[in-house]
Amino acid sequence: MQNGKKQGLITKLHSNGKVKSEANYKNNQLHGVYTEWWENGQKKSESNYKDGEKHGSETNLDEYGQSTTEVTWIDGLKRKECKRKGSKKELVTKWRKNGQKRLETTLSNGKRHGVETCWDEEGGKDWERTWKGGKKHGAVTYWYESIITQTPYKYQEENYKDDKRHGLTTEYHENGRKKYEINHKDDELHGRGRYDALEKSYAWINWDEDGNVRETKLPAQPFPITSYAKTNQKPKNQSKT
Repeated sequence: MQNGKKQGLITKLHSNGKVKSEANYKNNQLHGVYTEWWENGQKKSESNYKDGEKHGSETNLDEYGQSTTEVTWIDGLKRKECKRKGSKKELVTKWRKNGQKRLETTLSNGKRHGVETCWDEEGGKDWERTWKGGKKHGAVTYWYESIITQTPYKYQEENYKDDKRHGLTTEYHENGRKKYEINHKDDELHGRGRYDALEKSYAWINWDEDGNVRETKLPAQPFPITSYAKTNQKPKNQSKT
């Protein structure tokens, strides 16, 4: 303490005598590295501050020393403007217990904004989607493990606008050829995938594994594309976050 203000390194202890936290202060504000430890001595978190605000990298760990989340604080605006507008961006990374990265996403003002990627337990890409202001907006791509090669392949692509399916949805065979295409507008079937009231069926473009085009019609219910896309259920072996 200097003149009643916190200054320099300040250390706190657990009841067992082990270090609980170390914080650096400048003019009574956190400034520099701030570190916390669990009672067993394992590091709990490490973050960086600048003039009392988080600035830079932040890492959180469990009691066994495994990283659980990593966040990067980005000061995109002047600090006074940030306080007034509440603007803050974070890059959030989550990890699995086996050390593999599980999820990486960007938050803006606490809402998902930008590309978000999820990986499976082996480190293969599971899905990737784009957010805008907390809503799915843009491309969404899913990968699925091939039964033949045991490697991921692009299974399906969707497009969203303001959290609704909007545009082309395409599914692929394991060999990379298109399996079907269907269009949506504001979360409703549109275009070639439109409901035929007279025949009470849906129609969409369908390809076989050799690339031959054919149009397939199915009864209105059940409709497999709708049941998958609307419930957001994943194919077998896909993880959900």
